[in-house]
Amino acid sequence: MYRLAGLILLLVMLSACTTESSSNIKNFEGSTTVSTKFDPELAARKRVAAAQLYLQRNNLERAKFHLDRAYEHKDDYPDLHFTLGYYYQIAKNYDLADKSFRRAIRLDNKNAEYKNGYGQFLCVIQKYQEADEYFRMAINDRTYSNTAQALVNAGTCKARQDKLDEAVDYYRRALNINAKLPAALLEMAQYEYNQERYGRA
Repeated sequence: MYRLAGLILLLVMLSACTTESSSNIKNFEGSTTVSTKFDPELAARKRVAAAQLYLQRNNLERAKFHLDRAYEHKDDYPDLHFTLGYYYQIAKNYDLADKSFRRAIRLDNKNAEYKNGYGQFLCVIQKYQEADEYFRMAINDRTYSNTAQALVNAGTCKARQDKLDEAVDYYRRALNINAKLPAALLEMAQYEYNQERYGRA
């Protein structure tokens, strides 16, 4: 009895460890067996994408479910840790958020989007000097396609510190890249209004 139970358990464990599945495909020549290898990174990527959708809807429970499954597939996937950082930031668990953002950057140090996002987080927790350093790394990356938004984020962080001249400089640089950037236009309009330059506003 015990030997039979042990054998069943062993078979279940072996089947759980397999990374290859097969299926029969019928064609005009008959039936062909095709083997499909499990891709852990692809599986993790799909789970992270699902988690990001749930985060947009502020459904933290479902987001965490998918992030946990992604972690099981590939625990060193950089996007997973970046998204975990955002999840923990929303959940106000700032220690875990910081660790997750930092791990994402360690895993993919050339990713300017991670540095921009981490800069935003650091600004939220009022680590302003460090935030500006990460914003600058993102802004100075010539391969980064979202430089204008990084400039806006840096400007907003300066505005939080009441450093309005530096904030305006960032907004103007953002508008030099994209003259129709809504966030920068709104910030500049508010600045000009506060300076009582209503025509410019």
